[in-house]
Amino acid sequence: MDKIRSYSKPGESPTIRILKDSSRVADVPATWYAVRKRVDDTVGNLPSGVGGPLFNDDFGDVYGVIDALESDGFSNAEVKLVADDVRQQLRKVTDVNKVKLFGAQHDKVYVGIAQKRLDRLGLAVKQVLALINQQNAVEYAGTVQTPLDVIQVRVAGRFQSVQQLRDLPIQGSSGNQIRLSDIAEVKRGYRDPPDAMVRHQGRQVIALGVSMAKGGDIFALGMGLGKVTQRSDARLPAGPRAGAVAGPAARGLQFGK
Repeated sequence: MDKIRSYSKPGESPTIRILKDSSRVADVPATWYAVRKRVDDTVGNLPSGVGGPLFNDDFGDVYGVIDALESDGFSNAEVKLVADDVRQQLRKVTDVNKVKLFGAQHDKVYVGIAQKRLDRLGLAVKQVLALINQQNAVEYAGTVQTPLDVIQVRVAGRFQSVQQLRDLPIQGSSGNQIRLSDIAEVKRGYRDPPDAMVRHQGRQVIALGVSMAKGGDIFALGMGLGKVTQRSDARLPAGPRAGAVAGPAARGLQFGK
């Protein structure tokens, strides 16, 4: 390692590791494998409720074509659904190595608990959170033996929608039963602070970066990508549209009329 930098912000603590310039190309995969193992060894020491660690070692990828997908009147989640569909189609193009989304905002469910209401009912925040976690847990339920493999079976949590979470029954200290929505505001939103955002000509977009497979032809790749997006045009919803931001296959695409 040459440098290790880390910083913290609400919800996460990224650590950036930089290899020495003198590192041999042949040694890079083994080095990152060793880093992953060392970090994974620390998982048992992390406090309860901490997720991860998550690894991002795609810094060496070069995206020769980048499209910006934008829309008026669609939410971030709806535009991401369109972007995911386009991504799957682009991955089928010959010489495509990887298609990655940039600027997609991940949604979350926020539960704002009113402390005064809890006090009147004789409840504590920890009790409510424990009940939510218990109801939404994914439990190990055993295995199923097949002729070819052993399949693990897990029982999924019960919450399939925000309304189901709002309707979660909670029993007060006096025995009366209420719903979670009686003591808390439950709503869907996005991460705050937001994930990394991408803008094209001043507008927030989701960018689709396409990297080429080793030995591929970048110009032939651009032609193939253009054909796929044209075929996809007829089945995409009206509104979202994309335009090339970078790459030799510059093109303007209208998704929806």
